[in-house]
Amino acid sequence: MKKSKYQIKYLDLIIVAAICVLGIIFGSVFDLKIAQKVYNPDSGYGAFFETLGESIAYARIPLGGTLIFKGAYKNKTLWKKIVGYAVFALSLLACIYFLADSFTFAHNDYGRRRETVPSYLIAARITLAFTSLFFAILSEDNSSYLIQIGAIMLVARLGQFVVRKGLKILNARPRYRFTVDPLLNTDGVTFRSWWQFRFQGFSIPDSFKSWPSGHTATAAQLLLLPLIHPALKWQRKKGRDVLFFVSLAIALIIAFSRRVYGAHFLSDVSFGLFVGAFCAYLVCQIRFLLFGKKKAIEEQKA
Repeated sequence: MKKSKYQIKYLDLIIVAAICVLGIIFGSVFDLKIAQKVYNPDSGYGAFFETLGESIAYARIPLGGTLIFKGAYKNKTLWKKIVGYAVFALSLLACIYFLADSFTFAHNDYGRRRETVPSYLIAARITLAFTSLFFAILSEDNSSYLIQIGAIMLVARLGQFVVRKGLKILNARPRYRFTVDPLLNTDGVTFRSWWQFRFQGFSIPDSFKSWPSGHTATAAQLLLLPLIHPALKWQRKKGRDVLFFVSLAIALIIAFSRRVYGAHFLSDVSFGLFVGAFCAYLVCQIRFLLFGKKKAIEEQKA
């Protein structure tokens, strides 16, 4: 299968695009009916991915930092080393912050929540465990490629965060679990399709942040994992394909958990998948334009 200039297979792009389009089309028609069918406020599966399950997606942040660190620490230029170390440290701190924030009582009303201090301790342990794994499996060869891919991971994360935060502000769509909870929905807010935009300013309560799905957008950027295949110490035939399907499966599992738990509709998670994947692939394209086909590091055959 021919690879695109994104260094992602064309077939991968087609699969992801097809899932997004089909999800948006069906969600636009059947969002409410699907939500009524699958909603389970007592779902342990939904509760796990509301909070602790986020660690799987957030692990991409220290992965980016580790790639940059491994690419920079042998560099003879002092300032490049310092930048590499700084980015690595910031990636660890960012992962700990975002992960802990996702399941503290102060910032989350659902899922498996914890007090602030235990939340940060758990987040730190999870982050360091993932980082140790990355150090064990990543090669130190081809420092230029490591730095470029690490930068893609981190820049794509930042871009996705900004885009989906902006979209949530533009369209304050109520979550399904809020509309069906009489204790919270005291104003009689009803279901609203994703295209019925309602702007409520910048101080929007979490109950009105249904579109697009932030969890799914974050998980969708795991689709960049095939890019690390050339950097692995142990490479296998079709390893790139395995990484793609594993990352897609994780994103879809998280997306479905958001629907089961009433946090999002089908169209929300479909748009979340699109936003996360689009930002990821866009950064890959920018990298290609900056370095050019001749200067880009040639990948090993999948």
